Amino acid sequence: MILHTKIAEYLKKSNGRLYFCSTTNVFDNDLTKPHYEDDLPSSCTEYGKFKIDCEKRITGILHDNACILRLPQVWGKDSPRMKELLKSLTNNEKVIIYPKLILNTITDVVIAKKVVYIIQHNLKGIFHLVVDDVISYKDLYNELIMGLGFNNVDIEENFEEEGYFAILSKRNNEFQEQLGLTNKSVITYLIN
Repeated sequence: MILHTKIAEYLKKSNGRLYFCSTTNVFDNDLTKPHYEDDLPSSCTEYGKFKIDCEKRITGILHDNACILRLPQVWGKDSPRMKELLKSLTNNEKVIIYPKLILNTITDVVIAKKVVYIIQHNLKGIFHLVVDDVISYKDLYNELIMGLGFNNVDIEENFEEEGYFAILSKRNNEFQEQLGLTNKSVITYLIN
């Protein structure tokens, strides 16, 4: 928190802007629905509470010069999440999935493109950098596993986590059409 505060104070002196990466976890206290940019954050985890505090501190100091970028489950062809999945599949290790959990995703490449667009067009406020839909955790992983060509995978279903661990955006229309994605297009990108 000290680091975030010092960075914001430094940028305030020079009229600089800060693009802060936050997380879906700022809404982890309410999994009854997906959340949008104008929903009030509420977290029950230390991580989510910390990110809420960071968002408040940064916007309190920088006001319109703070841009909050909330991220869902981030995937990339070479991301830690993808590497872990491929390692588990290759080594015939158990893959744990959450059949009652609904989420959404984004790729590292699309995040970068959206951030560039936000900077170039001087957009302000809170952005949920997400695809346009939600998907069940089970469907996401099943489609990835099958698309990557793996069969007879040791899958363990964990029913403890349930609900919507998802954010959606009311601001997707502010981006170029080619930056709009679905979870299916994320899966297609990852398996090709």
